[in-house]
Amino acid sequence: MLGDGTTKEQEVTVGARYRSTVFVPDTLGVGDDAAHDFSCKVECFNNKTIIVERPMYFNYNGVWTGGSDVVGFSP
Repeated sequence: MLGDGTTKEQEVTVGARYRSTVFVPDTLGVGDDAAHDFSCKVECFNNKTIIVERPMYFNYNGVWTGGSDVVGFSP
């Protein structure tokens, strides 16, 4: 769900006890506009329990680096 009102979908298959990483610029490209502001919805279609993590890292002009992480789980 993009900031400009459009949507994109990406299907990822992940085996049991494995993980997968989605590198957003590979899907959206890079830009500083509404088309590159996004939110996402993660769904599991086989009735299995999953956990989703959203790590974010930044480098502000090579002076200040950091990151954050959010984990989502719904039984």
